[in-house]
Amino acid sequence: MKYKVRKPDKKELEQLRHFLEEQTDEEIADNLVKDYYFAVLEGYIGDCPGYQGKLLLGVYGCPAFHLLYGWLKGRLVEIKQDRGGG
Repeated sequence: MKYKVRKPDKKELEQLRHFLEEQTDEEIADNLVKDYYFAVLEGYIGDCPGYQGKLLLGVYGCPAFHLLYGWLKGRLVEIKQDRGGG
């Protein structure tokens, strides 16, 4: 399946900044959004029941520091990685 990958638009970055501000503070959130790398994956559909829609990938400094976000009912949320093993 082919997905469109693009830079986040102004509204998406504002949603991200607001989300990060809830986790940290305004200055840190502004710096994270300004200084790091983000990409939107449009139209994601998993191969099992669950999430479908757009995703936002954030890479913070180096590839080992990354987070994945998605939109649930119009609100940006962090999607935690399931590492399995119970």
